[in-house]
Amino acid sequence: MAVAIAKLQQRTTKATKDDIAAGKHLVRYVKGTLNAYLVFGASGDGLIGYADTSFADNPDRKSTLGWIFFFNGTPISWLSKKQSVPAGSSTQAE
Repeated sequence: MAVAIAKLQQRTTKATKDDIAAGKHLVRYVKGTLNAYLVFGASGDGLIGYADTSFADNPDRKSTLGWIFFFNGTPISWLSKKQSVPAGSSTQAE
């Protein structure tokens, strides 16, 4: 999800109809997954992490990835990165 948002941000100055449709699709996806998260520990409080990756979604065939971790509701670690080397498979991308 973080990667999709970053990709759409790159196209905001000259957005096409496809970009707008992708943005609407992303909003619907986010709305439908608001309660999806990972919980480590005995309760809902504590460490929660979200991650997303995409395989060779750039014209140069480089994959992108992103994650964010929260501890008790506060973000403590995050990353959004385009890989430096083109991946040969989705396994390599992750």
